[in-house]
Amino acid sequence: MACKVKGVWSMASELRTGEREAHGRYYAEYVGEVSDEPRDQLQALLDEKDAREWHLVGVVGGLPKGGVIFFWDTERPSFGRRSR
Repeated sequence: MACKVKGVWSMASELRTGEREAHGRYYAEYVGEVSDEPRDQLQALLDEKDAREWHLVGVVGGLPKGGVIFFWDTERPSFGRRSR
């Protein structure tokens, strides 16, 4: 079961807050209510995750009730490198 806060649903059944850790490496986030200014709302979401150094790896739209699901990678990319 997902929880809702201001149009954004956590797919991990936890409230979405700035202090909450992602569930595992990947995190799915449902944005159900798009404001009158969707560009501003979506840019704010992207900026929030960029500040946490999360990387957008996928987006699903066209859902039955509208909305969008964003898939985030919460770890820094290694680009195939290993620390020695």
